[in-house]
Amino acid sequence: MREFAIDLTERAGRLLQGYQSSGLSADQVRTKASSADLVTEADLASDRLILSAIRAHFPDHALFSEESSDGEPPDVEWLWLVDPLDGTTNFAHRLPVFAVNLALAHRGEVVLAVTHDPSADRTYWAETRSGAWVRMDSRDHPLHVSSVDSLRRSLLATGFPYDRATNPDDNLAEFAALDRRCQAVRRLGSSALAAAWVAAGILEGYWETGIKPWDTAAGSLLVREAGGTVSDCRGQPWQVASRNILVSNGQPGVHQAILDSIAEARRLLA
Repeated sequence: MREFAIDLTERAGRLLQGYQSSGLSADQVRTKASSADLVTEADLASDRLILSAIRAHFPDHALFSEESSDGEPPDVEWLWLVDPLDGTTNFAHRLPVFAVNLALAHRGEVVLAVTHDPSADRTYWAETRSGAWVRMDSRDHPLHVSSVDSLRRSLLATGFPYDRATNPDDNLAEFAALDRRCQAVRRLGSSALAAAWVAAGILEGYWETGIKPWDTAAGSLLVREAGGTVSDCRGQPWQVASRNILVSNGQPGVHQAILDSIAEARRLLA
């Protein structure tokens, strides 16, 4: 399954790069729920490629994809969680921070994760109890979270909901609180790469609210297998159906400090 998933995300990445190289016309970019929520012909083509390949190889497995599914992830034995293009806004503007995100869950537990970064030609992958790795130049290199042990010395990432113009739960208060307490907070526009970069020790933590399982499933396993900690934004165990996530290097001075900052910001809003 691992090599199948890695090959599939890399094929989808090449397809996306082909679209970006040729340029997207105005009629190939549309909005969904809001003007900030985009979908392109590249998203849909990548989705078709991935879903057709999984159906052909694993016809008994269920699929839950950003471009093809609604509602909650089904409670099934085997479930593929698919984001065919994570970072669509970046992609549409030719900003090279986007990914193909693929995870496999068995009875609700993520057991395989693959995040492919087409721009850097790097594929981050993890399997349960097999560690986390990045494949580049046809070789696998082990990943491990950073050893930074204080929030003050941490570099974090976050994101904001597409409906932030109308939704009072917009993460702005949490962002302001944490931006004052760490070295910096980056908004990358790709939850998949943010989590992968925590696993790689580039970032110390990443949190976001109002997101979907296809955004977070792969990253949750990558970070765990790289030695980090995964929870929801209240400190409870993260689950596939969770709509928010916090991943970090697992240091108490980082993970708990992020949780405390989020909780304080929410209390002030109440």
